[in-house]
Amino acid sequence: MDITAQRRYGSAFRALKEFEERSRRVTELTRQITTLAHDALSTGALRPHD
Repeated sequence: MDITAQRRYGSAFRALKEFEERSRRVTELTRQITTLAHDALSTGALRPHD
């Protein structure tokens, strides 16, 4: 494989890794938001929509 092709593959793998890391971060933030909403509903700080 020539150097140009290697660079394209390298770029594609880096982009995929970044996507994976960002996806994990979104999952982590979603869990945190869900926990906060649960706690807020439980304490009355957040009310359900009518």
